[in-house]
Amino acid sequence: MNKIEHKLFCRKATLKDMRLYYNWTNEPKVRKNSLNNKYISWNFHKNWFKKKMRSKKTVLYVFEKKDVAVGQVRFDRKNKIVKLSFSICKSFRERGFGKKMVTMAIKKYRLNKKITFIGEVKPKNFSSIKIFKSLGFTMDFINKIYRFKKICV
Repeated sequence: MNKIEHKLFCRKATLKDMRLYYNWTNEPKVRKNSLNNKYISWNFHKNWFKKKMRSKKTVLYVFEKKDVAVGQVRFDRKNKIVKLSFSICKSFRERGFGKKMVTMAIKKYRLNKKITFIGEVKPKNFSSIKIFKSLGFTMDFINKIYRFKKICV
């Protein structure tokens, strides 16, 4: 893998990214691997996205390579537990971007605070399982879902 391929830029999402997130979230493989498989309507997504953008407990990051959106990482915080989720644009999958994005997002988000990150993954989402394992997350199997956990101090 070429190092140049992994030069990523991370920025916080804006309301202008609403359509981008909508397209990503309804991509068939994303729906298949999501805990909620159902198609997301535009009206539902619009309300959800605006709510997440206003929330002080949510951070949405967009990753770009040469001004092209590659994927996103989302953090939803409840006290010192932070739920992490991510997705990668179809044309950038299986090229190592997922691990790089999650690593960069965790580093940017935590800012030297002690935080417990949680990721929930369906058993057949092998790419996400591989990423969480490679980043040192511990794994439990709870209610037919893999739950990954990592404490950063």
